[in-house]
Amino acid sequence: MLAVAALLIALTPCGRSYSLDRYLAVTRAERTGLPPPAERGNLWGLRLIVVQLSVLYFFAAFDKTNYAFLSGARIEQIFLWYYAGSDYPAGLAWLATIVSLAVVALEYCLAVGLPFRRTRRYLVLPGLVFHAIIYVTLPVYTFSATMALLYLAYFDADAVDKVIARLQGIGLAAREGIS
Repeated sequence: MLAVAALLIALTPCGRSYSLDRYLAVTRAERTGLPPPAERGNLWGLRLIVVQLSVLYFFAAFDKTNYAFLSGARIEQIFLWYYAGSDYPAGLAWLATIVSLAVVALEYCLAVGLPFRRTRRYLVLPGLVFHAIIYVTLPVYTFSATMALLYLAYFDADAVDKVIARLQGIGLAAREGIS
């Protein structure tokens, strides 16, 4: 996932944002007294990442749609391997079944709902919490962090740019070159 996402982003003509080309173009414009060139590009790579994430969620859920996972046995096995050893805690079976059903339901919902703005608002937070739990509980740190960061592909590039500018303390007037 990380390699394919990086490849798609690297091959995308993303308007030269935060790149050497953009820096040189802005520097050249400042020297000549012209406004910096437009920061626009084709974002097809981000659309492919959205498709890739949806397909990943769908097939992750599809792969787990079997008795071994839905019964909670796989979650129990993971818990025992990483945390409990041979000491089987009381009540683990029903909790593992609930967690298993919730994971599969969430993954199907993320696969179908994240690409659409209307349902995305209800799914982003559960998806990020899901990946945060995976990040904290299992040794797949890079995957979890990558998945959380790739959620940015679901949002409008201008909206993401505004949030980043706000976090950096850059006001609207400064971003648009207004004095």
